[in-house]
Amino acid sequence: MRAAGVPSRIVVGYQGGEFNDWGKYYTIRQSDAHAWVEVWIEGKGWQREDPTAVIAPDRVSYGAQGFAALSGDNGLAGVSRLDRLRQLNAPNALRWLGHNALLAWDSLDQQWNQAVLGFDTEQQLNVLQRFNLADLDLLGGTMLTLGSVFTVLVIAMVGMRFLARGQSAPHDPAREIYGRFCRRLARAAGVVRLENEGPLDYARRAGAALPAQAGEIRRVTDLYVVLRYAEDVGTPSALRAFARAVKGFRPSAPSAG
Repeated sequence: MRAAGVPSRIVVGYQGGEFNDWGKYYTIRQSDAHAWVEVWIEGKGWQREDPTAVIAPDRVSYGAQGFAALSGDNGLAGVSRLDRLRQLNAPNALRWLGHNALLAWDSLDQQWNQAVLGFDTEQQLNVLQRFNLADLDLLGGTMLTLGSVFTVLVIAMVGMRFLARGQSAPHDPAREIYGRFCRRLARAAGVVRLENEGPLDYARRAGAALPAQAGEIRRVTDLYVVLRYAEDVGTPSALRAFARAVKGFRPSAPSAG
């Protein structure tokens, strides 16, 4: 699509999932990760173009795990795909019990998140009404509400502390440094990166606006492209070289005429 002059991008997300009969919700796992293409159509914005439904429609219907099970024969030729899925999931009682135990535990965890961590004002009032405490005098009701809020906050803080252990917020230093590079070009030369513009296209446009610095702009962009898209080269030394290049880049205002 880019070769044809149509702006396009790769989007990474999720497709599929597993319905939890205990909690009546869907669980989305990392195995349901999926990537597709979006193209920019003038007047409509980004439009999804996903060939998965054409090449492997069962991947959309059954999700990653179900589709993987249905892909092989497994001695079940001649039966419908839905019957095959049921037979593959049913024969082992221990596996069925273990899987349902996991679903039940996940449902309890979800209920904890909703009933304790998400115990908001509306839920507090509902609890008071169940015990006929909604008509307490203002002071008593306020104290009871404050006590409930304090208890929930303490429980939430303890729970968040345990959940946060071993986890760190996603951090992409290469993207942050490249963002500074783009903002610097926008402030000094008025070359603002478009929403649907890739790094190489932006470098060509910025180089046309600043021909004296086109080579330096392309060199900084090439370092970023290597960090973002090349395999096995995003080393700390490469990131430091990219940071130094951006730090030393000083765009000049475009010359008149």
